[in-house]
Amino acid sequence: MTQTAVVREKLPGGRVVVEVRRPTSCGMNCASCGGMCAPGAPLCVTARDPLGTRAGDRVTVSSSSRRVLGLAGLVYLCPVALFFVGFAIGPIVGLPEAAGGGLAFALGFLPVIWVGRRLRRRGGVEVTIVAFSDHG
Repeated sequence: MTQTAVVREKLPGGRVVVEVRRPTSCGMNCASCGGMCAPGAPLCVTARDPLGTRAGDRVTVSSSSRRVLGLAGLVYLCPVALFFVGFAIGPIVGLPEAAGGGLAFALGFLPVIWVGRRLRRRGGVEVTIVAFSDHG
């Protein structure tokens, strides 16, 4: 997964802070959605800098698409899958279907929270600067 970013700050150890704009759902073609989506909010992340950039440089950053998609799958699919499991198993353990599904859905967020905390401790998904867009 690649995105354009702006280098905001140099850090020790060949790392920099970059600002990435989150894309809108309409791809900034706001006429297509009637202007109902908000522009993407900026997100600052730490990135490896093998190119020796400076603050203000516009760069292209890359992160592992496989890792990002895996995390998205965990966040979205785990609670939903567990809802259906709880819905089916609820009556077997003496709960109404909706209660079993709701309880399992809520429990589906435990792995999401655990992975989120673990990622935060390890510095998140690794982002690397792969090219200059231009010098600022």
